Amino acid sequence: MVNNQTRSLELRKADAVGVFLLILIFVAVLVRISNSVRYDLNFQHDPNVHLAGIYSLMSGQIPVNYAPPIYQAWYLAHKVFIPSYWSAPMTPDQQMKVFVGLGNLSFFLVLLSGIFFLGKILGLSKRQTLLWLALVGAMVPLHRSLNMMRPENFQLALSPWVFLTGINWFREAEKRGVFFVNFQFVVFQIFCVLEVFQKVGGAAVVITAYLSLLVFTKIKEKNFQSVMISTFITVLLFVATVAGWYKITGNFILEDVAAKDPNYDHSAPLSFFVSFPMTKFLVTPYRDELKTSMAAILLSDFYGDYWRYGYNHYKFTLPPVEDPKMLFRQQLGGIVSLVSFIFLVTVSIFAAKKAITSKFEKREILSVLILGWFPLLFGLIYLGLSSQVQFHPGKANIVKWEYILFAIPFLILPIVHFSSQLKDKWLGMVYYSYCFFLIVFGFVQSLYLL
Repeated sequence: MVNNQTRSLELRKADAVGVFLLILIFVAVLVRISNSVRYDLNFQHDPNVHLAGIYSLMSGQIPVNYAPPIYQAWYLAHKVFIPSYWSAPMTPDQQMKVFVGLGNLSFFLVLLSGIFFLGKILGLSKRQTLLWLALVGAMVPLHRSLNMMRPENFQLALSPWVFLTGINWFREAEKRGVFFVNFQFVVFQIFCVLEVFQKVGGAAVVITAYLSLLVFTKIKEKNFQSVMISTFITVLLFVATVAGWYKITGNFILEDVAAKDPNYDHSAPLSFFVSFPMTKFLVTPYRDELKTSMAAILLSDFYGDYWRYGYNHYKFTLPPVEDPKMLFRQQLGGIVSLVSFIFLVTVSIFAAKKAITSKFEKREILSVLILGWFPLLFGLIYLGLSSQVQFHPGKANIVKWEYILFAIPFLILPIVHFSSQLKDKWLGMVYYSYCFFLIVFGFVQSLYLL
């Protein structure tokens, strides 16, 4: 009788946590809507490229750029959801603000739904999946980028579906013991090509997807052959797509026709990748002050707004050092970022140790680590290579989370998975309290509150 009462109490507590997480996910959607209403697209990253492109599409012309306007077409498609009695009195700028906001909201919902189904595939519990959704829904760089019109938003929304369709196809191939083609495989191939074709950095997601397939399976020659055949098909389709785009537009996918400024014709030195100016990071973490360190910029921008395109957006002309509230918010964001990464690395080390001591029988742990870290790893390689051909020493502007946005949802995965390892009740309470703090703090840093 006592055991039944205890079990019932624990169940009610678990349900309470789940309900609270659901509320936080709903709040994330509200934050997304609020920011879309308040954000001024004319001050986003590269408005001359992205906004001009959407106007070209609206006039029936294909924008001249190094990549196809897939993301811009997605935004423009949402124009049909604006009632005519609303759009008639609107200016083109006002119409664009509405359908871009709707497009980013749908990107956000596609991302969350992909994470939800991927959580099931990875064997996460309902609470873990909800925690993953809530943490992702509160990530500052995601909301910042989803305030804008960017190709990386398309890559972000598509990324969990790449893994989802790939894993579903490969598990069926593993059962049959032979390479075969089904609907999941066709969709997987399309998603892989779109992920890279929209912007080359998406290769980080595709490479990670194939590595995760190898981990998900037993090491057999036939399974390995299936992965190799699929990889060959992906490369072949990508080359054919690039060739077709070049024939239609005369633009090569690696050629950024907008990047002709001689100020960006530099290469980042080695010190840029290995240095970390701790004093500046803590005292003056605002735009251009951390230009000598890639790690410092990324950490300062993770729960902060280093480039001033997020919560500091409306005070773009005022240096944060002249605004104590903004400076404090930026400093606190950097500290939270640093602590969260230390925690993430610690959790990942424990997970790797468990996988190794179990002689790699815990394939789900290896999958979590690969899905968690490899998109970031290959994303950083992408940023590093880009900084060798298009680098501005006075800004180091190539280092933005917006360029590797797809890595962020998966970077949270090891933290979510670690919750299943907590057996002590009090330790679990501390853990969830910390996660709830990150979620609430992420909302605060994503909104225009001060």
